Amino acid sequence: MIEFLKAFDARAEESPDTLAFYNTAGERMTYHELDVQSNSIAALLLDFNPAKKPVALYGHKSPV
Repeated sequence: MIEFLKAFDARAEESPDTLAFYNTAGERMTYHELDVQSNSIAALLLDFNPAKKPVALYGHKSPV
């Protein structure tokens, strides 16, 4: 997991305006936008988890 995070951070720094995400609803995000949003979510999870216990996230896999 750490290697994935390092690779993502490197990509976000090298190519912040490159498309990183899109879905069938037409939503799009650049690497910079995705980095900012994911950091915001991580900060919220840390704020609401003072015991610093592991947190699981659930989402639906895109059919694309």
